[in-house]
Amino acid sequence: MKLSDVVDLVPRLAHLPDLLLPPGCASCGAAVGDIPPLCGLCESRLPRLNPPWCPRCGATKFGDFASAGRCTECETWPHLLRRSAAPFRYTAEASVLVHGLKYRGWTTLGPFMASAMRDAARRVVGSEPAMLVPVPLARSRRRERGFNQAELLARGLANVCGWPMADLLQRRSAGPAQASLGRRARVRRVQALYTVNPKELLSGCRGRCPPGRVALTNGRSVARFLLVDDVLTTGATAAACAAALHNAGLDCIGVVTFARSLSRAEES
Repeated sequence: MKLSDVVDLVPRLAHLPDLLLPPGCASCGAAVGDIPPLCGLCESRLPRLNPPWCPRCGATKFGDFASAGRCTECETWPHLLRRSAAPFRYTAEASVLVHGLKYRGWTTLGPFMASAMRDAARRVVGSEPAMLVPVPLARSRRRERGFNQAELLARGLANVCGWPMADLLQRRSAGPAQASLGRRARVRRVQALYTVNPKELLSGCRGRCPPGRVALTNGRSVARFLLVDDVLTTGATAAACAAALHNAGLDCIGVVTFARSLSRAEES
């Protein structure tokens, strides 16, 4: 075993007690079966984003439209961030699952969360297939955590939807956590932070794809790409990832997440 393999293994060992002894319901601790990882009561308390939705950003109770196809929540989004959807509001109930997956290493939450994202993803994708692209972590943060939660969600979503998935994006550095930054600081920080991984793109295309398409193992190719992440807050990260795909000639149709932060309209 290489030294780098040992280093990558350390974070996984830190989570070993949780993996060997499932904590029961991820929210209240009550005994439950392996799937789903929530008791029925806690699952019913998850704050769903029910229609009517903003057709662009998926916000509910979004108030007045600022212009055609946009609400006051997404009117300032860059044009490359075209659509988003999520099944849940990011409140305390949803954050228990996000934090359990992200910081406590409860990777068994991934399939449940991905399955909950299926309908939201289909609203963005429509009838044509799309390739799922997880929002990447910096290498140092992935080593510290032992996995990328967005990749786990993308793999789970690929399983339930039958869509392809590829790690097409890479992140240059970690820096301070996004959660500690405001909207303007996030936008400044993520500019030019994400790029398309040329190795992944070349291995996917192998010189056989027209511009803007990525080859699949079954000989077909896709020309539409859907970002996958755990939470949408300001949209700055998703916009930066969409811009990276666009700069590589790839069409990002939007982003799907497990939860999204409340807008001012929802808080009122």
